[in-house]
Amino acid sequence: MVFPRLPGHVEAPVRANAGRVEVVVLNPSGVFGPRDYRLTPATKALVGLLQGDPAFLGICLTDVRDVARAHVVALEQGQSGERYIVTGDSVLPAQLVGLFSEVGGVRPVVFRPPGWLLRFIVGRAERKSAQDGSDPPTTRDALDDVDGGHLIYDSTRSKTELGMTYRSGKEVLTDAFRWLLFANALKPKVAAKVRAKLGDRSAPDPDWTW
Repeated sequence: MVFPRLPGHVEAPVRANAGRVEVVVLNPSGVFGPRDYRLTPATKALVGLLQGDPAFLGICLTDVRDVARAHVVALEQGQSGERYIVTGDSVLPAQLVGLFSEVGGVRPVVFRPPGWLLRFIVGRAERKSAQDGSDPPTTRDALDDVDGGHLIYDSTRSKTELGMTYRSGKEVLTDAFRWLLFANALKPKVAAKVRAKLGDRSAPDPDWTW
Protein backbone atom coordinates (compact mmCIF):
# COMPACT_ATOMS: atom_id res chain seq x y z
CA MET A 1 0.00 0.00 0.00
CA VAL A 2 1.13 3.53 -0.72
CA PHE A 3 -0.16 6.40 1.37
CA PRO A 4 -1.17 9.67 -0.31
CA ARG A 5 1.32 12.26 -1.42
CA LEU A 6 1.06 15.18 0.95
CA PRO A 7 1.12 18.72 -0.46
CA GLY A 8 4.67 20.00 -0.56
CA HIS A 9 6.15 16.53 -0.07
CA VAL A 10 8.44 15.23 -2.78
CA GLU A 11 8.71 11.49 -3.11
CA ALA A 12 10.27 9.10 -5.57
CA PRO A 13 7.82 7.60 -8.06
CA VAL A 14 6.55 4.11 -7.28
CA ARG A 15 6.88 1.63 -10.12
CA ALA A 16 5.61 -1.93 -10.25
CA ASN A 17 7.58 -4.25 -12.49
CA ALA A 18 5.20 -6.51 -14.38
CA GLY A 19 4.99 -9.90 -12.73
CA ARG A 20 7.25 -8.95 -9.82
CA VAL A 21 5.70 -6.32 -7.56
CA GLU A 22 2.02 -5.57 -7.01
CA VAL A 23 1.21 -2.00 -5.98
CA VAL A 24 -2.23 -0.75 -4.96
CA VAL A 25 -2.48 2.95 -4.09
CA LEU A 26 -4.97 4.29 -1.54
CA ASN A 27 -5.60 8.02 -1.15
CA PRO A 28 -7.57 8.87 2.02
CA SER A 29 -8.49 12.43 2.93
CA GLY A 30 -10.06 14.11 5.97
CA VAL A 31 -9.36 11.24 8.35
CA PHE A 32 -10.81 11.55 11.87
CA GLY A 33 -11.79 9.31 14.72
CA PRO A 34 -10.90 7.58 17.98
CA ARG A 35 -7.40 6.72 19.19
CA ASP A 36 -5.75 9.79 17.70
CA TYR A 37 -3.27 9.97 20.55
CA ARG A 38 -0.99 12.65 19.16
CA LEU A 39 -3.80 14.72 17.61
CA THR A 40 -2.98 14.85 13.93
CA PRO A 41 -3.29 18.15 12.02
CA ALA A 42 -6.74 17.05 10.78
CA THR A 43 -7.98 16.50 14.33
CA LYS A 44 -6.41 19.75 15.48
CA ALA A 45 -8.43 21.48 12.76
CA LEU A 46 -11.61 20.15 14.42
CA VAL A 47 -10.39 21.52 17.74
CA GLY A 48 -9.79 24.89 16.09
CA LEU A 49 -13.27 24.99 14.58
CA LEU A 50 -14.84 24.10 17.91
CA GLN A 51 -12.85 26.84 19.63
CA GLY A 52 -13.43 29.74 17.27
CA ASP A 53 -11.65 29.21 13.96
CA PRO A 54 -13.71 30.02 10.85
CA ALA A 55 -14.82 27.34 8.41
CA PHE A 56 -13.65 28.09 4.88
CA LEU A 57 -12.68 24.73 3.35
CA GLY A 58 -14.94 22.02 2.07
CA ILE A 59 -13.61 18.67 3.28
CA CYS A 60 -14.30 14.96 3.35
CA LEU A 61 -15.32 13.40 6.66
CA THR A 62 -13.67 9.99 6.72
CA ASP A 63 -13.53 7.66 9.70
CA VAL A 64 -10.12 6.18 10.45
CA ARG A 65 -11.70 2.77 10.95
CA ASP A 66 -13.07 2.89 7.40
CA VAL A 67 -9.60 3.78 6.14
CA ALA A 68 -8.17 0.77 7.98
CA ARG A 69 -10.85 -1.48 6.51
CA ALA A 70 -10.13 -0.12 3.03
CA HIS A 71 -6.52 -1.29 3.35
CA VAL A 72 -7.67 -4.82 4.12
CA VAL A 73 -10.19 -4.82 1.27
CA ALA A 74 -7.64 -3.38 -1.17
CA LEU A 75 -5.13 -6.04 -0.18
CA GLU A 76 -7.67 -8.71 -1.05
CA GLN A 77 -9.51 -7.15 -3.99
CA GLY A 78 -7.51 -4.18 -5.28
CA GLN A 79 -6.09 -4.29 -8.79
CA SER A 80 -2.34 -3.87 -9.06
CA GLY A 81 -1.35 -0.50 -10.49
CA GLU A 82 -4.70 1.08 -9.64
CA ARG A 83 -5.47 4.02 -7.34
CA TYR A 84 -8.48 4.27 -5.04
CA ILE A 85 -9.69 7.40 -3.26
CA VAL A 86 -10.86 6.56 0.26
CA THR A 87 -13.20 9.25 1.57
CA GLY A 88 -16.50 9.60 3.38
CA ASP A 89 -19.10 12.34 3.01
CA SER A 90 -18.01 15.51 1.21
CA VAL A 91 -19.22 18.70 2.87
CA LEU A 92 -18.87 22.36 1.95
CA PRO A 93 -18.26 24.93 4.72
CA ALA A 94 -21.94 25.73 5.29
CA GLN A 95 -22.77 22.01 5.55
CA LEU A 96 -19.84 21.43 7.90
CA VAL A 97 -21.02 24.24 10.16
CA GLY A 98 -24.49 22.69 10.23
CA LEU A 99 -23.06 19.34 11.29
CA PHE A 100 -20.94 20.96 14.00
CA SER A 101 -24.05 22.63 15.38
CA GLU A 102 -26.13 19.46 15.18
CA VAL A 103 -23.53 17.16 16.71
CA GLY A 104 -21.54 19.37 19.07
CA GLY A 105 -23.70 22.40 19.79
CA VAL A 106 -21.04 24.74 18.39
CA ARG A 107 -21.58 26.75 15.21
CA PRO A 108 -18.36 28.10 13.64
CA VAL A 109 -18.61 31.13 11.40
CA VAL A 110 -18.15 30.69 7.64
CA PHE A 111 -15.46 33.07 6.50
CA ARG A 112 -12.59 32.71 4.06
CA PRO A 113 -9.67 34.93 5.09
CA PRO A 114 -7.71 36.59 2.27
CA GLY A 115 -4.85 34.55 0.87
CA TRP A 116 -2.10 36.81 2.20
CA LEU A 117 -3.47 36.52 5.74
CA LEU A 118 -3.73 32.75 5.53
CA ARG A 119 -0.14 32.48 4.31
CA PHE A 120 1.04 34.74 7.13
CA ILE A 121 -0.76 32.69 9.79
CA VAL A 122 0.33 29.37 8.32
CA GLY A 123 3.91 30.59 7.97
CA ARG A 124 4.02 31.42 11.67
CA ALA A 125 2.58 28.00 12.50
CA GLU A 126 5.21 26.31 10.32
CA ARG A 127 8.02 28.14 12.08
CA LYS A 128 6.62 27.27 15.51
CA SER A 129 6.32 23.61 14.53
CA ALA A 130 9.89 23.58 13.23
CA GLN A 131 11.06 24.89 16.60
CA ASP A 132 9.15 22.46 18.81
CA GLY A 133 9.18 19.44 16.48
CA SER A 134 5.40 19.21 16.14
CA ASP A 135 3.27 18.83 13.02
CA PRO A 136 2.01 22.11 11.55
CA PRO A 137 -1.77 22.24 11.08
CA THR A 138 -1.14 22.89 7.40
CA THR A 139 1.60 24.34 5.18
CA ARG A 140 1.96 27.15 2.68
CA ASP A 141 2.53 24.52 -0.02
CA ALA A 142 -0.81 22.96 0.91
CA LEU A 143 -2.50 26.36 0.56
CA ASP A 144 -0.97 26.71 -2.89
CA ASP A 145 -2.26 23.26 -3.85
CA VAL A 146 -5.80 24.11 -2.73
CA ASP A 147 -5.59 27.50 -4.47
CA GLY A 148 -8.93 28.79 -3.20
CA GLY A 149 -10.70 25.48 -3.73
CA HIS A 150 -11.74 22.69 -1.40
CA LEU A 151 -10.38 19.36 -0.14
CA ILE A 152 -13.20 17.35 -1.68
CA TYR A 153 -12.60 14.11 -3.57
CA ASP A 154 -14.76 11.47 -5.25
CA SER A 155 -14.60 7.98 -3.70
CA THR A 156 -17.00 6.36 -6.18
CA ARG A 157 -14.34 3.99 -7.48
CA SER A 158 -13.53 2.53 -4.08
CA LYS A 159 -17.25 2.01 -3.53
CA THR A 160 -17.96 0.36 -6.86
CA GLU A 161 -14.77 -1.66 -7.36
CA LEU A 162 -13.88 -2.50 -3.76
CA GLY A 163 -17.40 -2.49 -2.33
CA MET A 164 -16.43 0.07 0.30
CA THR A 165 -19.04 1.80 2.44
CA TYR A 166 -18.32 4.77 4.68
CA ARG A 167 -19.76 6.07 7.91
CA SER A 168 -21.87 9.21 7.60
CA GLY A 169 -20.32 12.58 8.29
CA LYS A 170 -22.51 12.92 11.37
CA GLU A 171 -21.23 9.63 12.78
CA VAL A 172 -17.63 10.57 12.00
CA LEU A 173 -17.92 13.88 13.85
CA THR A 174 -19.77 12.30 16.77
CA ASP A 175 -16.97 9.82 17.47
CA ALA A 176 -14.27 12.42 16.78
CA PHE A 177 -15.85 14.80 19.31
CA ARG A 178 -16.22 11.97 21.83
CA TRP A 179 -12.51 11.27 21.47
CA LEU A 180 -11.64 14.94 21.96
CA LEU A 181 -13.62 14.91 25.21
CA PHE A 182 -11.90 11.72 26.33
CA ALA A 183 -8.48 13.16 25.45
CA ASN A 184 -9.26 16.39 27.32
CA ALA A 185 -8.30 18.28 24.16
CA LEU A 186 -10.89 21.06 24.41
CA LYS A 187 -11.13 24.18 26.54
CA PRO A 188 -13.42 23.57 29.55
CA LYS A 189 -16.29 25.79 28.33
CA VAL A 190 -16.22 24.26 24.85
CA ALA A 191 -15.99 20.73 26.28
CA ALA A 192 -19.00 21.40 28.49
CA LYS A 193 -21.03 22.59 25.51
CA VAL A 194 -20.07 19.59 23.36
CA ARG A 195 -20.72 17.16 26.21
CA ALA A 196 -24.13 18.67 26.88
CA LYS A 197 -25.10 18.41 23.20
CA LEU A 198 -23.91 14.80 22.90
CA GLY A 199 -25.64 13.82 26.13
CA ASP A 200 -25.40 10.09 26.85
CA ARG A 201 -23.42 9.59 23.62
CA SER A 202 -20.47 11.54 25.04
CA ALA A 203 -19.25 8.61 27.15
CA PRO A 204 -16.04 6.95 25.84
CA ASP A 205 -16.00 3.40 24.53
CA PRO A 206 -15.06 0.87 27.24
CA ASP A 207 -11.87 -0.15 25.44
CA TRP A 208 -10.48 3.37 25.00
CA THR A 209 -7.25 3.90 26.90
CA TRP A 210 -4.83 6.79 27.19
